Amino acid sequence: MGLPRDQNYYFEDGSCIFSVGGCLFNIHYSLLSQESPFFDKMFSLPQPGSKEQNGRGRSSGMDGGSDDNPVVCQDNVDSFKALCWGLYARPAEIRAQQDAAKVDLKRMILLAEIAHKYDCTDLEKWSVDVLQSHWASSFGEAASGTVAPESSKMWTLDILEKLLHLSNEGDIIDPTFQKKIEVQWLTCAFSQAKDSADLRKSLDFADGLNNVRQKGSAYYGALRRTGIITDGTASIPSDFADMVESCGVPEPLMSELNPKQRSRLTRGLWCLTSLRRNMNLRGVYEPHVGCPSTINHQRLWQRFWEAYNGISDPGLVFDYAYARASQRNEWGNGCWLELKPRIEEMTRIFEDNLSKYFMIDD
Repeated sequence: MGLPRDQNYYFEDGSCIFSVGGCLFNIHYSLLSQESPFFDKMFSLPQPGSKEQNGRGRSSGMDGGSDDNPVVCQDNVDSFKALCWGLYARPAEIRAQQDAAKVDLKRMILLAEIAHKYDCTDLEKWSVDVLQSHWASSFGEAASGTVAPESSKMWTLDILEKLLHLSNEGDIIDPTFQKKIEVQWLTCAFSQAKDSADLRKSLDFADGLNNVRQKGSAYYGALRRTGIITDGTASIPSDFADMVESCGVPEPLMSELNPKQRSRLTRGLWCLTSLRRNMNLRGVYEPHVGCPSTINHQRLWQRFWEAYNGISDPGLVFDYAYARASQRNEWGNGCWLELKPRIEEMTRIFEDNLSKYFMIDD
């Protein structure tokens, strides 16, 4: 008994048969050739086999000429179906992708990925444009925007994970959009994690990423979610005995994590604590070199950061400092304008080194 034929994309008048994931597809190779230089080249290569045509433009002895001799693709079935849908979609189906209530984000992500693989540039660009359009409608242009209530069901954790994977595939997603995806994924995966099982699931996903910076950010997000590294406003037992005892109780949110994940979080906590201590002791916040009043600026600069001495989380310090630097000029001179870009640079350096803190090297 042969392989089953796909119900939607095995056309009787098709001209090339593909076997994908144990299912047969019969596609019009002229469509594929128009969309994809990859397939155009493949179909133009000399093929061994009978010269007798099967009535669809290819001989039965050629690859793709019959159910018994299909072109074998190693793609996921859903991905190949997404490609077929992109080739054959009707105008009404295409228009529907602009409607937040009708768009199939999962299919658009799959289409972008497989279109990139087979060099279908028009399909790739269209699918990414659709994704970005809905993203802008939901979150706005800010990297850390809040999802609109009517669109909140669109961007599930599963969709964000798939979109993050897509952003790591070549140059499909531009760096600015990729950063926005990372921010929303981290928020959904860790800030909203309800229990240790949620935390474990998100860290397992992060461990499978091929981007070490994203892995570092994920472990940092998990550590922040546990509440172990926190600011001075956290609730602390007033009784010393209770305080000592509470610090010896295993963190509930870490109970489901595997030993390697716990070890990474422990190492990260140690590194972040050391960094925060050094930030306070060593005065690493150098002044603006071009300042006409260097000594006065140094005092202002140091005083600015002293306001955050009670916060133990370095990342939170940068968050608060950036928000403050974005407000009114507290110093009354041009040096204040140097704060925001300097904090942005400090944040970038901090985030780029998180993977080292959590012992992530692959």
